[in-house]
Amino acid sequence: MLRAYKFLIVPVLQQIDEDGHVSGELEPRSPDVAFGLDGLQAYVDGFAEALLAKEASILNGARSD
Repeated sequence: MLRAYKFLIVPVLQQIDEDGHVSGELEPRSPDVAFGLDGLQAYVDGFAEALLAKEASILNGARSD
């Protein structure tokens, strides 16, 4: 019997300029980890919100320089 135990997820995010062109990519230094199918589903369900938080963090960091 096999079961899904752990997923290593490397989300690659594109930076888009005002014209819709890709200006760069961001990816974490280490993968995100989700355990089992339920963990993977929870990761996917929360990804859009986490992406918005990441974008806000980047924008806030850029404004404080």
